[in-house]
Amino acid sequence: MLDDQTADAALHDQAGAALNKLMGRANFTGVWELPWAGKNVEGRSGFSGQVRWGVILPSNPSGCNLQ
Repeated sequence: MLDDQTADAALHDQAGAALNKLMGRANFTGVWELPWAGKNVEGRSGFSGQVRWGVILPSNPSGCNLQ
């Protein structure tokens, strides 16, 4: 799962309760700092964004086709 945590003019930096609950179950998590090509809230170009990520492993690994 991915969660864009970049603060922007529309205040999209707040994750919903359901996503936070899923992130709490994740076996692996982290944050990517990624360069964005647009302009940030202050109007500067060349800013970066933050994307929180999480991976929940399958409860039954034998049923996973991606092995």
